[in-house]
Amino acid sequence: MQNRQAFGPHFDTHDVFALHCDGKKTWNIYETLADNPINHPIFKPSLEERTKSAGKIIDQVHMKPRDILYIPRGKYHDALTSESGAIHIAFGILYLKPIDIIQIVWDELIINPYLRSDIREIKEKKDLIQINNKISEELKNIFKSEKLLNPIMEYLKNWSYKFEEYNLMDVVKDGVNFEVSNVVLLIRENNNLILKGSTNSVKVPDEYKALTEFSFEKKLISTKMLNEHFPNLSQSTISKFIESMKEMKIFF
Repeated sequence: MQNRQAFGPHFDTHDVFALHCDGKKTWNIYETLADNPINHPIFKPSLEERTKSAGKIIDQVHMKPRDILYIPRGKYHDALTSESGAIHIAFGILYLKPIDIIQIVWDELIINPYLRSDIREIKEKKDLIQINNKISEELKNIFKSEKLLNPIMEYLKNWSYKFEEYNLMDVVKDGVNFEVSNVVLLIRENNNLILKGSTNSVKVPDEYKALTEFSFEKKLISTKMLNEHFPNLSQSTISKFIESMKEMKIFF
């Protein structure tokens, strides 16, 4: 099946979480990480420049529905979509930056008499050095003022979403949490476990019986929970169990 490339190598100016919804898509991850790009013409290179700067492909991620991919700000990437098409939803995460603080306190710079003064004449480099030193002194005094803290804190308070600290490696280590469907029943018939839905029933394989009973008991499950509760089971067995439950739409 042929693949189509929507865009060439590029980066985003914010962290991205891409949630794959439909179809299949392959993401190319390149070696280059742009240094803290922002939404400014300086950081909008041409396709030719992006292709040259991206470097080599260091990973390919094959996405299917319910997969999620994290792409750090500035990381070069592109995506290949199958001819049948694919859908994903991208969530961009924006953080406060030092340059934002400068914009917030811009009025304080405007009302500073020295920063509004005329530079009449510069004859030598030492004159410019003297001016720059004075600018640095004035900016230092402005940013040391505690009265600037309130507008900055108010700006952050009104941010679109609440910031919570997390460690992405811990999230990966703990695994995704899955909720067990409440429309599928787990029933016992003689020595068999049966998953009974509204239209059909499926017998639980023997190797998955304990995993299934545990999952329905807990209602909310993760790879970490299963690994801890079933230390004698291989990671392969647990992964196959989770995939099977996802495919049957019992885990979501």
